[in-house]
Amino acid sequence: KGSILEEVAVAPKKSPIMAEESEEPKLDRFGLPIPTEDDYFPSLPEGTELVPVPLGYQTKMKDVKTAMEK
Repeated sequence: KGSILEEVAVAPKKSPIMAEESEEPKLDRFGLPIPTEDDYFPSLPEGTELVPVPLGYQTKMKDVKTAMEK
């Protein structure tokens, strides 16, 4: 006769992290994927120049046009 552990063979429980990976994507109440940070703030294209603006500076249309010409 086998041990009690052999009689009650239980599958190992999945950790919460593993369970999330195997589940289907979470959907909102309309059945659409829940928006992520990348949906709201997509990565900037490679080579994008970030130009710092001094605190309190009022950006002028001329500044915008100059930046867009580059």
